[in-house]
Amino acid sequence: MKITLSLIVFLFSIVISFAQNNSNANSSAQIHGRSLPPQQQKPHIVLTDSIIEHDKKLRDFRDVCPKNWSIILNGDRMIVRAKDSVWVAYYNAANRSIIDTSERNYNDTNYIKQHGRRILPEASFRFEYLWTQEKMQAAAKFNNDLYTRIKNLKVKYNLQNLREWHKWGESDFVDATPEEEERIKQYQKEKDSLETQKIIFPMWVSDNYSIFMEYKNWQSDLVYMVSKIYPKEAIHQMDYNLEFFLQVPEEKN
Repeated sequence: MKITLSLIVFLFSIVISFAQNNSNANSSAQIHGRSLPPQQQKPHIVLTDSIIEHDKKLRDFRDVCPKNWSIILNGDRMIVRAKDSVWVAYYNAANRSIIDTSERNYNDTNYIKQHGRRILPEASFRFEYLWTQEKMQAAAKFNNDLYTRIKNLKVKYNLQNLREWHKWGESDFVDATPEEEERIKQYQKEKDSLETQKIIFPMWVSDNYSIFMEYKNWQSDLVYMVSKIYPKEAIHQMDYNLEFFLQVPEEKN
């Protein structure tokens, strides 16, 4: 009898603990009263040949994939990988004058080989179940609210009267005093924290899935680094297929 009673108490305590943990998790998922963004509620997908076969856009993309490329399915990722290597070099387009002609060097095959590196072109795409229009609108609203909060930070830290420059997605304040520099650091820290919450929208959609670009190793993450490929034709057809056979999502705003 004592053993049975102890077992009941033990199981009851586990149930209470589980409920509390769930409650704490749900509470922490609220940020100033807002729900977690949709991208943090990812459904589990395991891509298969059958899934592609029953999705016309993906099937058409697969069927026209150049023979010298492979399509690899790994969980919710689709990886396309070339069988032949190319040369890639990156031209730094930042802070260049409009009369700068140095980019012409990067159109020369020998220059690309001397200053670039040889890679096996590869790109990775993550899949989610097709976003509904409601989800797109909710994500757009979340991002718009986030943008408003970021915009208001200048007032919060009393920086709205400082001159600011913007270029290539970066910005900074001009002629700040030491005291203002301290406020700028606090402003930038909070701004960076808010920007990490921004919801990334799918780049393409197929018949049944929303598709997110993870990386292309023949492109730079930095917007001002322009990739130069030799031979260009090696990746041109793949880029064309992605744009032609997959659909760009509808306007998000």
